[in-house]
Amino acid sequence: MDFFTTSNTGAYGAYRRSKMVIDALNILLAVVIVVLFVALIFLNDRRSFLFPLIFLAGGIDNALAAAKNFMSYNRIGGIVLTVVAVLLWLLAFICFRIR
Repeated sequence: MDFFTTSNTGAYGAYRRSKMVIDALNILLAVVIVVLFVALIFLNDRRSFLFPLIFLAGGIDNALAAAKNFMSYNRIGGIVLTVVAVLLWLLAFICFRIR
């Protein structure tokens, strides 16, 4: 496992592999969210359990993007995405309570 600490080696810093893992997880979560949304459209009678799962996956996706922004020293973007993630988790909690 190689970690680079300088940018003159062609790498993008010490968090290069972490950013790559976060990118892969973001793509995976985006696919999961799309599949859940399509299932939400087609399931008429049992759709109430999908809303909290969509909000939960969206919150995780935004939290990972926030971590990547913090690693890239983009503090404002990281803070905004953290707030969005917390709001999505709050919506997921509310949806779990309403069901």
